[in-house]
Amino acid sequence: MSKKDEKTDWMKILEPIAIPRRAGSEEEKKVRDHIVKEWESFGSESEDGSVKVNKLDVIFSKDTPKVVSGFFILGFVLILLWNLLSLYIFREPPHIYITCFFSVLIIFSLMAGSRWNSIVEVLYRRKTANMIKTANIEAVIDRKAQKTIIFTAHYDSKSQSIGFLPRLFMAGFCYGSALFIAMYSILYSVYLINIMKKLPPAQELIIHRLNSAIVLLGFLIILVLALFYFIGSGNKSPGAVDNGSGVAVLTCLLKHFSENPPDDVNLRFVATAAEEDGLIGAVKYIEKMESVLDKGNTCFVNLDSVGAKGKLLIIDRYGIPPVSTSKAVSAKILKTANEFGIPAKRVYSPMGVGYDSIPIAYKGYESVTLAHCGFDKALWSIHSGGDSLANIDPDALQNTYEVCKSYVFSTQRSQRGKDSR
Repeated sequence: MSKKDEKTDWMKILEPIAIPRRAGSEEEKKVRDHIVKEWESFGSESEDGSVKVNKLDVIFSKDTPKVVSGFFILGFVLILLWNLLSLYIFREPPHIYITCFFSVLIIFSLMAGSRWNSIVEVLYRRKTANMIKTANIEAVIDRKAQKTIIFTAHYDSKSQSIGFLPRLFMAGFCYGSALFIAMYSILYSVYLINIMKKLPPAQELIIHRLNSAIVLLGFLIILVLALFYFIGSGNKSPGAVDNGSGVAVLTCLLKHFSENPPDDVNLRFVATAAEEDGLIGAVKYIEKMESVLDKGNTCFVNLDSVGAKGKLLIIDRYGIPPVSTSKAVSAKILKTANEFGIPAKRVYSPMGVGYDSIPIAYKGYESVTLAHCGFDKALWSIHSGGDSLANIDPDALQNTYEVCKSYVFSTQRSQRGKDSR
């Protein structure tokens, strides 16, 4: 176990970062230049000049997030509408099997929408007249070792007209209600084939009214999805928690390891761009580096919103049904946190593909996201003008920093043990 550092002045690190900085804005460029300058200073101060800082250009279409989400929503809505109509149109066998078919399509659509896939990456390569240019920032400590650990954190921010928690509840409502409709439709079809012809008019009326309620629920889902699609995004969020906090920890880790470079582990620190526009910086980074980084000996630790109060969350599963992004890394980080006495747990994120670790894991790398979360003001403020320094918990940042630093130490120790055999 590595020795704890003295408490860091986290607010001093965060202050120049925590300004509204939507990808492509002048403020984002200002923050990017600040990060590059600070990271380069660590390279010049390191004893052996082992730190190399690079800017990796990222170019993307401004409307790509809308196209990606619209592609899924349009397909899902068409399937859902056909399913709802079939409850009334197809009332005789064998035609009502069509209802079952579209219900199954709804279930598979929900699964597809909760996972990263190749279609999304193809859409990300589109070029339009309205392209945005930004850059990932990478610092490399290359020790010519077999094992590589890459720490990532996105440095952009955005605001939205509907806050993070309301959108989370809306997403849960849409997923849960759509799944309920699909399961009901399947049961209804089987019921109709085998039983309904024998029912008296009063009971058939009850089922007809229930179908009407299901149809109304379906149209409510469509209205919520339309609201999702047209939610306005802006550049009003200072992004202190999401994700100035991640960049602050990333910066302190780079500073520490520039002064104390490990012997048996290569380290990379990547501040990704345009995460809030659909994880674009992470997609472009892994697309560029896949041929360089050995999947069997490279792992990623993503830092996202680690500055709020609450437990340290180790997000290592996502999607419906769950897709694992990490086993060994998340287990080792949890063990490290427990050794420090830091409350932590491994977490499953069922509906989201909203972390930089996910497109990286899709390429076959073990990858986790670390976050700090409590049901408090900080969580409500994300993606709003209220995501300010006032919501930062220095202890949460210090704990994340200590866990990451000690994770590198434990990996280095394990690697030495392997090499000595």
